[in-house]
Amino acid sequence: MKFKIFIILSLFLCNSWSIGSENRIADLQSYALSRNPGIRVLDQRVEAARGLMIQAGLPLNPVAGYVSDDIGVGGTSGKHGIEIAQEIETGNKRAYATEVANLETQSIMLEREILFHRVNNEVRTLAWKVQSARRMLHIRKELKKLAEETEQMGTKFRKINEISEMNLLHFSVQKHEADLAVLVARNREIAAEKELKAFLGPDFGPIGELADSLESLLEQPEKPEDELLNSILTNNPRMMLAKLVVRQKQTELALERANSRPNITVGGGVFYDTQNTSTVAAAGIALPIQIFDRNQGNIRSAQAGYAAAVQEVEQVQLEIQQKFAVIYQEYRIAREESLIYKKDILPKLNKSYEMSIQAYKKSELEILEIFNSQVAVFDAWTKYIDSLTRLAETTTLLEGMLLESDEYLD
Repeated sequence: MKFKIFIILSLFLCNSWSIGSENRIADLQSYALSRNPGIRVLDQRVEAARGLMIQAGLPLNPVAGYVSDDIGVGGTSGKHGIEIAQEIETGNKRAYATEVANLETQSIMLEREILFHRVNNEVRTLAWKVQSARRMLHIRKELKKLAEETEQMGTKFRKINEISEMNLLHFSVQKHEADLAVLVARNREIAAEKELKAFLGPDFGPIGELADSLESLLEQPEKPEDELLNSILTNNPRMMLAKLVVRQKQTELALERANSRPNITVGGGVFYDTQNTSTVAAAGIALPIQIFDRNQGNIRSAQAGYAAAVQEVEQVQLEIQQKFAVIYQEYRIAREESLIYKKDILPKLNKSYEMSIQAYKKSELEILEIFNSQVAVFDAWTKYIDSLTRLAETTTLLEGMLLESDEYLD
């Protein structure tokens, strides 16, 4: 005696599964950026640096004072007058100092851009993780239903001696394993949602449904390797920051060299001589004699800082190239695997399953073989989602300039 199997699998295989369209990843990214304290800290650092840039460009103030001399000479009150002095910069120091402060401002702005990318990448990675966990839970639930139905049919078959006790035990074990798989998948979904919510902040409500589909990543054209690497090396804010630091250190070196040339102080005054009842004037100039301090220590330090900055550019470029080689290879593998599963493996397994159903109806196949065929389909779907998840993670890094949040937190 045969029992009809009511399992709707074709619809599941032929249509990509989604969970709604309440939120988009871009919305979550905007929310995270608007409330990220690190962004706000860097905004204030930029404002502080702009203040220092303004200060560096201000000219030196003159000095004015009251002077008295020869008091008591000839029984008079001596000389009394006003003296004014002005320190005159040499070596274009103010322009160099202003440029150093300007480059420091730009450096902080690039730090902000680095954090911007890392926050965006983290939100996107965690959102894809939530989507993956939800997709996996959906599949595990479907497999659980399948295992329950198969166990029920196996019990009926066993009563009429259509199957052995060993087969029935096998179905029971498969059912318990399916229950466990659902439990694990549900806990992973909860953990993924909590992780995303924790990153977004305590004020964020339930994650809700996400509109972005993992399958949409396969609709994008494959990213050309050389073109993508050149783009990252050009636009990566870490690389831009390293190059900017070179300019900053170069300007600091020029400033220290300018500081080796002393400023000149000129002054003069007008005095009234009570002894001679006359008004007299005085003028003077002061120039430090640089016998010992020629700013040689600061110049040496600035030279070392400049040399280190030049080496840092090469180091950052090497790190980017090494990381790109690994991530891009993972991206290619994940993309190829996902496409193969979507275009070849899943459709063929679906067809094979339908053929096994027909063979079972003709008594050409045992129920255990049907069940194993169904499990193979779901196993393929699990691997497909795994490959899509890896594709999402690597795509996020490649599009996000290879910047990860944990690097910033370290």
